[in-house]
Amino acid sequence: MSYLRDRAAMLLAAATLTLGTILAAAPATPASAAILPQQCDISNTCMNFWNGGFAVRTYQGTTHNNAISIQWLGNGKFELRDNIHGGCVGDYDGAQYNPAMGGGNICPSSGTGDWGTIFQEASDSLCPSPDYVDFWSGHWLAYVGFADGNNHPVSENTRGNCIRVN
Repeated sequence: MSYLRDRAAMLLAAATLTLGTILAAAPATPASAAILPQQCDISNTCMNFWNGGFAVRTYQGTTHNNAISIQWLGNGKFELRDNIHGGCVGDYDGAQYNPAMGGGNICPSSGTGDWGTIFQEASDSLCPSPDYVDFWSGHWLAYVGFADGNNHPVSENTRGNCIRVN
């Protein structure tokens, strides 16, 4: 776990340094033009706020609506930050009995947010490297998963996908 946190810190430092260099050398661009971290599987199918809505669906490729980042809580737990609407990704509409994932959920850094907003990394021998892990949902006692391709639902009660930790 510390390897992934150290790697995330290194990537953030490199991105900050790179962004500083770009901003000093190039004309300003709107903040909306920046692509934030995204959570994608081996096939580059990413969690996406389809059409900018709250439902988390899939998209193959890089786009602004993929802006979901990891916020570490400690003890190996994390939240998926919704960088489009604010808050976190969890059970759609914060509904306790809906495993479909949606954004805009309440998620303070204390880890006492809406249903399904707390995850853990789970190692999987099927994942190709330590850079890819399963996201375990303690609320659903299952993994985050989705079909490859565009516009498929993302759910917290599946076998899971190997997702690159960004």
